[in-house]
Amino acid sequence: MSSRVHLALSFTATVRNDREADDELPAASLPWQRLWWLGRERPWWFEVHYCCPMRDIKTPDSTSLLNAEPMHVHFFRHGAAISNEPGLTEAQILEPRFLDAPLNDVGRRQAQQAGAELAKALNGATVDLVLVSPLSRALETAELILESAKVSAPVRVIEVLREAHGIRPCDARRSRSVAAAQFTSFDFSCVETDADTWHNAAVRETMAQLRERCRQFECLLRSLSHRTVIVVSHGVFLETLLEGDLGACVTPPTPPGQRYHNCERRFAVLNTSQ
Repeated sequence: MSSRVHLALSFTATVRNDREADDELPAASLPWQRLWWLGRERPWWFEVHYCCPMRDIKTPDSTSLLNAEPMHVHFFRHGAAISNEPGLTEAQILEPRFLDAPLNDVGRRQAQQAGAELAKALNGATVDLVLVSPLSRALETAELILESAKVSAPVRVIEVLREAHGIRPCDARRSRSVAAAQFTSFDFSCVETDADTWHNAAVRETMAQLRERCRQFECLLRSLSHRTVIVVSHGVFLETLLEGDLGACVTPPTPPGQRYHNCERRFAVLNTSQ
């Protein structure tokens, strides 16, 4: 891969400009959100080396990659949330009551059913890692799926998995401390700030920015040495993520452009040596 993702205590970023020499910038002086705005405002491209405090996540070295077994990844969209209920107008979706929208009763039942189906699909296989978005509907879905499937695995909450954000309150998140108090078995140490510094009530994340975020997550995923991974995220993020090379790994194949339904599971086999 041309991009590598390093998991550690902080990240560094290399920012390049055609008119300027390369600069190696530490995370302390240029955090992710400022990089994001630089990417929006100036004709720069940048390569982000993620470094998250996932202490028990190992990345393979070049020798082990040669003999690496394929990675099995189960991609779930969250269950139906209160913001997904039929009949809501766009004006209603913008109401503050939908901030970080939780699951509704239908969504909770969907997640429990998805867990039962996952248990059958795993057929006794061990899950090594769960990666989940910090938004409430994804956290609830992950918890219910794991409970229903009787799966015990480390759960890491990572910001990059969240839905396309901006404008809609449902795509903003609660504070990290509030979410961590509810989901006590989940590891929130990769969520850098307590408050949501990504969401902008006036500006929606662009598709170009979302695709770049998906690319960064794919790099992270392919860098892991785990055998079986569960990912719980969101419709637009997952649809965009699976537009590229990852989509070709999904089995059975999914028709291009097919919408991701609530609690739908798509299964991919990744050759991590590539």
